[in-house]
This record gives sequence, C-alpha cells and structure tokens, in this order.
Amino acid sequence: MELPPYELGDQTDVTMLFQFAPFFQSWFPEGWASSPWWDEFEGRTNTSWELREISSMAWQENVNLLCASGDLPDVVSNIGSVYNGGLSQAIRDEMIVDLKPILEESAPYYYSIVSQDDYTMKTMVDDDGQMGAMYATKSTIYTVDNGLWIRKDWLDELGMDIPTTTDEMKTVLEGFRDSFGADVGLYQMVRSNTNQVFCAVEGVWNAFGSTDFYLDEDGNVQFGPMQDYYYDYLAFLKSLAEEDLFLTSDMTDQTSMTLFASGGIGIQGDDPDNLKSNIALLPEDEQAKVVMVPMAALGEPTELGAKASLANGEGSISISTNCEEPEAVIHAIDYLFTDDGAILSSYGIEGLTFEYEDGKPELSDLVLKNPDGMPARAAMGYYTNPGLPGMIDPDRSHKYWNDTQKSGYGIWESAYTGSSMTFPKDALSLTSDEQDSISVYYADMVTYATEWANGVVFGDTQLTDAEIASFQDTMRTTMHIDEIVDVYAAAYERFMAR
Repeated sequence: MELPPYELGDQTDVTMLFQFAPFFQSWFPEGWASSPWWDEFEGRTNTSWELREISSMAWQENVNLLCASGDLPDVVSNIGSVYNGGLSQAIRDEMIVDLKPILEESAPYYYSIVSQDDYTMKTMVDDDGQMGAMYATKSTIYTVDNGLWIRKDWLDELGMDIPTTTDEMKTVLEGFRDSFGADVGLYQMVRSNTNQVFCAVEGVWNAFGSTDFYLDEDGNVQFGPMQDYYYDYLAFLKSLAEEDLFLTSDMTDQTSMTLFASGGIGIQGDDPDNLKSNIALLPEDEQAKVVMVPMAALGEPTELGAKASLANGEGSISISTNCEEPEAVIHAIDYLFTDDGAILSSYGIEGLTFEYEDGKPELSDLVLKNPDGMPARAAMGYYTNPGLPGMIDPDRSHKYWNDTQKSGYGIWESAYTGSSMTFPKDALSLTSDEQDSISVYYADMVTYATEWANGVVFGDTQLTDAEIASFQDTMRTTMHIDEIVDVYAAAYERFMAR
C-alpha cells in the first residue's frame, strides 16, 4: 500500500512521563532532554516535548501516584508493565486512550507496519480490539539477540572446552574459582517489575524447562515452578551457590560491572554490544589477554519456533485521557516510522551521530567509540531515539563488531529452546472479573514463591519431598495458583481467537 507523504501538523506541546534505566544516568546527568536528538525530532514534527524523567527503580511508585491523583501527563512510557490489570484495565479505568479508532488515519505509517501480519496485530490489541499503546518496531527480527559469554582465555589455560551440560558448567566454574579467583562464577541480573517468580538464569533454565507460564506439548497452560523439573533446576543452582559459584543481583549490592572488573565473573549473560565495554572495565594487563566468546544455552535445542512480533516492547508509549490532542501526538510519533524518520530513530543526526557510507547510514565514533568513554549502549540511548516508538535497525551497531561478537546470534540460535513468545503472557488481556479474581493474590504468589526459591538456592531450605509438597500445597490453597493458571488459559484462548 502506497502511503501519502508525511505532513507536518499544527504546533503541539506534549508532556511525557519518561522511564529510564539507572545504568544510563551517570553518563548524562543533565537528562535525556538535553540530547540534540530531541531538538531535531521536535523540529521535524512541529512539536515541543517536556519530559519528566523517572528511573525504572521508582517507576511503579510514580505511575501509581499520578494515576491516583489523576495527574498523568499526555504521554506515559511503559505504563502497561506496572498498571494493575495492564493496558486493557487502564483503558477501562479511563486512564489511557484506545488508539485503535484513530490509528489508521493519524499514524498511517505505523499502522501499515503493525497490520501487515496477523500475529503482530494480535499482540497490538486486546480481546475487545482496543489498542492501549504504540511500540517500537524492528526492521530485522532475530530469534535470539543475547546470551551467555564465557572467559575463553581461562578455559584455554585450564585445557577445558565450553560446557554443554550442567555438570560441565559446574566443573568449569570450579576451575575458574580455584585458578583465577572467580568467586562469583555465574552472575544473573534480576529485572524489577517483571511479575515473575525468582529468575530465569540465562542459558541454564533451558536445560530444565520454563520458569514461568508456558504451553505444554498438548497446548495447555502450565506454571514452571509447580513442575518436577523446576526443583531439579533449583537444586543445581543451590549446588553452585553453596560453593560460591552463582549469584543474583538480588543477593548483592555490587553491580555486574564491579564484579566483572574485579575478576569475579567467568560466565554472564549479555548482548554483543556490551562486550567491549565490559572488557574495558578490567585492568589494562588483563584486557590484553582476556577472550570472551559466546556460549550456547545448555540443554537440547527444540523444534519449537518463536513467533516473533515486529513490535519491540522496550519502546512503548500510551496516551493518557488528560491529553487534549491524542491524534496530533501519535501523528508526530508516526514520523519515526517513515523512511527519513526511521533513520532519525536508529541513527540520529547526519554529520553528528552518523554518516552515509556507500549509501548506507553508519553510526559515528561519537556513538560507537565515544571520546568521553560512554558505552555504545548508553550513547545510542542518548544520541538516537531514547525510548519513543519508532523503527529500529538492530544491525546499526554492528559496524565495529568483531568476528566474535558477530558469531553470537548464530551460536545462540543454534541452541534455541523456546522464548517468551511461546506463551505470549504480556499480550494477553484479562476481563475485569478475571483481573479481580487474581489481583488479590497474584503479587503475593510471586513474592511467596520467589522468597521460597531464594531460600532454597541461597538459604537453608532443603529440597525434600516433604518441603516440595508443602510448597505446592501452599501455592494451591493459599496462593491460588490453579485459579491463576485457569485465568491465563482462558485469556490465551481469546488471544488465539483475535
């Protein structure tokens, strides 16, 4: 379908509640609004944006307070991740606008992208056909775009191979600890506000099974922590933790960067963009010899393919009902899905953050080799689209990737064992009755199960048959896990029927 040329609308002032990751804050303390990207975007769309910047650590509290007071600004990023009942409930509560009726006319470029295949559109709307958010989209989809990295230089000194089983991983981590002082071994960041029990340890859960809701072989919804394999998973992690070979961010005040810089980490999950900046944290003599290589997830690869949506949930915005001109706001954002806008979204400003080479945009050293030492990931978050919906080129940072970084995607995909899209929990919408039926105990269930799992892995709780039976009984009788599973099963049936 041929789309009309993008036309500027009337001057529009926009207020936005903007979520940012704490990692970035130290690199630009004046905030995202100081970036030249915003000036460029405002000029091209005839808009003026006033940002209220909130760390993800304080995000839920601030969103809840503004919802309670009725003072949400025009635009809110990622409200669905923290609003009780998600986007559908936020629409029912008249906190945000249903964008579906105005999308095709006001944002035709975005609409043409998300409506081009049935699965993507399924993930965009709720069971009533309402659309509570716009999302960033990707020009290229990778099934797996991050995974494990391991100290190959240490492996070589020990005469060991990259582990492919849990037993081999433990042996390798023991060698790293005993020979190189890696007293953390395997490190896992635990993301806040995920509403998930404990954590899915990168590349390790794959050897056992899903740690969250999933579909079994018969297509039925199940919950990982209620399955026998989950206790084998916890038992393996406990065996590591007891020998100081495993740590999560919940169990330490130190950051992954600090632990890696001190030589405490031998295996960790990350994406290829961060490889060089991580190595740069090490002492100079160590940098010269360190070799980090991608490591495939443990376990047997499956034939189950990911249903990949073009949408990237990391860059979502919703329009609050306080906004007087929702059509003008989404029309401005639609610019970032035009050809020129997609370049601005992914690469920023020509002559400053990118140049054309052989007709293709390439990020400049200001972004990829920042003279102030800013990591490429942080520089891209500042000098290119910082979090609005827009077309994103996931290959944009590959110019300076070495062969090791480039090999990551292939190695991780070769061991593919499923993905979060196998059961699209975040795309489901619950009815008011369903939300009411589980809202009173879902958070308590997650808290209880997480504390129990932490007690097993890092504490004195023993995985006896009696202890497991007691846990499952509490999950069923007090935490209502069976009712929660039934609710998600019904919501999944409606999702598939959209």
